[in-house]
Amino acid sequence: MCGGIFAVWWWCGECVLVVVVWWFSGVMTSVCGLVCSGVTGRQWTGDVYGVTEGAKPICHFLEILQVENTVRSLLNKDYRKRLTAAQALSHPWLSSYQDVKIPMDSLTLKLVKAYICTSPLRKSALVALAKTLTASQLAYFQKQFTILGPNRSGFISMKKFKLALTKTATDAMKDSRVLDYVERMTSLQYRKLDFEEFCAASISVHQMEAMESWEQHAHGAYELFENEGNRPIFIEELASELGLSVPLLEVHNDWIRQSDGKLSFLGFVRLLHGASSRPLPKVLR
Repeated sequence: MCGGIFAVWWWCGECVLVVVVWWFSGVMTSVCGLVCSGVTGRQWTGDVYGVTEGAKPICHFLEILQVENTVRSLLNKDYRKRLTAAQALSHPWLSSYQDVKIPMDSLTLKLVKAYICTSPLRKSALVALAKTLTASQLAYFQKQFTILGPNRSGFISMKKFKLALTKTATDAMKDSRVLDYVERMTSLQYRKLDFEEFCAASISVHQMEAMESWEQHAHGAYELFENEGNRPIFIEELASELGLSVPLLEVHNDWIRQSDGKLSFLGFVRLLHGASSRPLPKVLR
């Protein structure tokens, strides 16, 4: 198990627990990479200090990059981009242990609710982004989908969220009244979700942006969106879609292509974030 260094800061009379060693992330990356490779003793010393001549690299470059991305995600100051407990437990470092129990992620509830209440255009954008996820990234979504208990046809209903959360809810989740939140969510009338749409509904754009591979995901998703979901859109419609008070000229120049009136890449990325909030309708189709 790899640990971190924490400190207690006093700010405005409140005690806040924060990670204070950003400079330590490089050291943690190296240590985690060594630990995950099962390196000990002289082998550790030789690989760290380069004492042994011709020593082979411990991890493949891509594995080291994955370790670094994971550590940075755990240490991110922005809570929207930081890994959740369920995501951390779903990591291959921990998920292989039999005694590790992965709970239902409360973040999934928030994201799925936002997805249900969003427009068909933004749904298409999120579906395109979800299609760019790698096999290792899909592992977390598969675990969450399995917790929800899909039926034989591979679909889940809104009621499954309440059942899964009741079984896996921690004391902290109960104290935060998450169960009340999911009760309101399950009252929504919405079609069942298959795994592909579940990934689109529960993907966090903020977390994706924090990844080194974000540009690849974004451009790949835009190509898919261009072929499957992009369409001409009015300036007023886009402003309403995003829930922003932006100058119409700025939207027109940056987010909508003048040639065909469709979303540009910048407009697509902004659409992925969607509006800050939307009311919960009684019936959604």
